Amino acid sequence: MVDQPQAPGHGVLVFKRLDAAGAGQEAARLDLSSGLLTPAQTTWRRRPVVIDGKALVEVRGRKDGVDLVVERANGWRVASIPLLEATKGGAATAPAELVDGLADAVDRRGPRGAADAVGLLRSQARYLRHDGGPAQTSPLARKIAGLSERFARLGF
Repeated sequence: MVDQPQAPGHGVLVFKRLDAAGAGQEAARLDLSSGLLTPAQTTWRRRPVVIDGKALVEVRGRKDGVDLVVERANGWRVASIPLLEATKGGAATAPAELVDGLADAVDRRGPRGAADAVGLLRSQARYLRHDGGPAQTSPLARKIAGLSERFARLGF
């Protein structure tokens, strides 16, 4: 869901969980005016993080998916956004308009690692809009550890 901004840099991007167990539930929200990324569930380490020059941003793969991860205070505060999830039922990705909005926000706020993350996010949005192929062959899918073996086990 994208709350339409009135002017560039205003509004909220709402990211949904992509896994089958929590599909449709809110995973995180990004306030475009303040740069505050707020995860839906928090812990002592996983809490709201402001995306700015003091933050580190990275598109990070994990066993079953890919997230945009934002860290502050040397990793003591972390928030993430699910971008791709691979399960036995298939693969799901965040919508192109959200990925584009996220790329714009990260680029505008200038955290460390922004250039690499923004490039990958823009490639993913372009792929979703124009190529229309399966999520398993998207630019983000290459970030999943053991991708080919994982998709083979899942029956892709």
